[in-house]
Amino acid sequence: MGNKSLYFELFAIAFLLIAGSVLLMSGLPGWGLITIAGILSALSFGLRKTAAHTSTNTSANEQAASAMSSNTQVSHSLTSEAA
Repeated sequence: MGNKSLYFELFAIAFLLIAGSVLLMSGLPGWGLITIAGILSALSFGLRKTAAHTSTNTSANEQAASAMSSNTQVSHSLTSEAA
């Protein structure tokens, strides 16, 4: 997820919180907007954490695979030289 989506999410959360607070101060029900802002922030945080964890695991797996393939190539070249 890029910076543009982060800025949009932060703007949307702030807007919902402000709009809900203004409604509450006016004596109108604004708890729905505040609740939606909380849900949006929780989802945003959770999905970004999951995406970061997944990309870390993917890069670690790719590094391990490339290390194993280079080790295999070295062992094949050593065996062919010995023969």
